[in-house]
Amino acid sequence: MPLPLTNLSKSQLQEWVTEELAEPKFRATQILQWIYQRRVQQVSEMTNLSAKLRSRLEEEGHQIRTLSVAKVQGSADTTQKFLYRLGDGRFIEAVLIPANPALYGEASTRRTLCVSSQVGCAYDCKFCASGLAGFTRNLTTGEIVEQVLLAEDHSGERVDNLVFMGMGEPLLAYKNVLQSI
Repeated sequence: MPLPLTNLSKSQLQEWVTEELAEPKFRATQILQWIYQRRVQQVSEMTNLSAKLRSRLEEEGHQIRTLSVAKVQGSADTTQKFLYRLGDGRFIEAVLIPANPALYGEASTRRTLCVSSQVGCAYDCKFCASGLAGFTRNLTTGEIVEQVLLAEDHSGERVDNLVFMGMGEPLLAYKNVLQSI
């Protein structure tokens, strides 16, 4: 079954690599480095994995990214709102917020990303637009993680702080939220 690689923690990836793929445990560390340090988007770019392993991962449909950026509003020096398309065609939002200028007026380098944890929201609070279309489902761990990766890729800036105040109620998606952190 195809697996989004961003869904797995380090220990889960190590177990999957050794038990399912019959590869040495260190392959998990290599895969993590390619995803989170080198930011590759295709398995074929993981050049220190054997050609046979890369081919197998691609043939079995294992993915690094399942989200795509559908739209960005705002500008690079102010708040940017991202509309992400999920693998199932649904949409979620995340917002990248630069910090206010530092104490003595110099530009701040801190960036906060407000991420979603659900598609829609079941609470339907009257002051919030997230529940207007109702609740569809919790986001997977990988879908939460990918919001950060895509925001950093698009902005060219490192995200320093995360807040789970996007679409949905994070405590209702507790397991996936906790693993994504």
